[in-house]
Amino acid sequence: MTAPKSSRVARVLAARSGKPSAAPGDALDVIPDRLLMDGEGGLALADAFHRTTKRVREGLGARVIMLDSSRLGRRERPGLLEFASGMGATIALDPVLSGWPSQVAVEEGLVSADDVVCALDPEAGALGGLGTVVLATAPDVAASLLRRRSMPVTVPNTARVAINGRLPRWLGPFELALSVIDALGGRESARGRVIELSGEAISALPVDDRMTLCGVLARAGISALVPPDVATRTWLAARHPGGTGDDVVSHLTDSAEADAESGDVDQDARLDAEVDASKLTPAALYAPWPGDPIDPTGEETSSIQQVILGGRLSELRLAAHALAERPLHPGLHLVVIPASRRVLVQAMEEGLITAFVRSGAAIMPPGFAPPNAPKRERRVTNVPTGANDLLAGAAVVGASALAGRLVDPETVRREQRRAASIR
Repeated sequence: MTAPKSSRVARVLAARSGKPSAAPGDALDVIPDRLLMDGEGGLALADAFHRTTKRVREGLGARVIMLDSSRLGRRERPGLLEFASGMGATIALDPVLSGWPSQVAVEEGLVSADDVVCALDPEAGALGGLGTVVLATAPDVAASLLRRRSMPVTVPNTARVAINGRLPRWLGPFELALSVIDALGGRESARGRVIELSGEAISALPVDDRMTLCGVLARAGISALVPPDVATRTWLAARHPGGTGDDVVSHLTDSAEADAESGDVDQDARLDAEVDASKLTPAALYAPWPGDPIDPTGEETSSIQQVILGGRLSELRLAAHALAERPLHPGLHLVVIPASRRVLVQAMEEGLITAFVRSGAAIMPPGFAPPNAPKRERRVTNVPTGANDLLAGAAVVGASALAGRLVDPETVRREQRRAASIR
């Protein structure tokens, strides 16, 4: 099916190029709002910059966000810090602001729903959950943005996917992402387009989970966004210094009415796919994307030696609920990696960190990048880290830490009830 004549991504890109409107295939000269990366991306940017030019001109230097990375070596850090500071980066390897680029940028009030963000890290695709247009950018292109403020962009096609129905217990963004990919005919069919997500199940998702959903799709090489609503704007405003969110509700309503009256939005645009969230079941995949699917609901699934849980507060809550402070499977290691320092503090205040530690987990610094698993070991994770990983949602990750194998929470509970009845 054809994409809408005026999708959200087309409108945002047109606004950043000074055009009244744009359509798929149009060539625009877009001025991005931010250039976002972690330390590894910063090294790639610095290398590309030094190969092409020696001086920052009227570019995006002051709009660069370069976050710290655990993979950054001690010898690399001083030179990269000098490079980032020299361009006037907004954040330059600040250890206090370590974590996932998308999460930290939002928490610091540096990204809004109507921004265009160039990103060197696929994780930044999570910003699509706010309605932000994220452009995956190669280091050479990013280096050019330090010399000039704009970049050539071809407006992509948009696929519209509606997700309705109530999401079953224990399921979340990971299962939703897999359902979107399946509904569009597979990963290759979905790539090359921006997936615009809507529907009652999306509206019911907390903003954290919308970001996680778009982040999972981004790691699969698929760009996605959720058009912002009152919940998005309020959530964002509350995270700006001194903000409460109340001041943007009337502005959002006025903007929505203006869009409808202008006719710029194609109200009759057809859907490319629909998903019934109520019919989804727990799922898992062999890494890397697109791995073969695995059913974690059976009693005979892959044994594991390690579990890695990373994420935002909503993911930590879901995994902690699945664990319920019960001890880990003997010999198994659980590593918990908060998405940012603020997420870590919030998790401590809610008692989630205490619950993880009581179960036997190790808490790592925000944004910590774990090494690849040994060849003979299997591990379950909700954040892809290596070729031996089994990818799953946060609840399955938590349940697997209890059972010592890939499994969903309901299966674990059935087994525990059965064992208790035998005693």
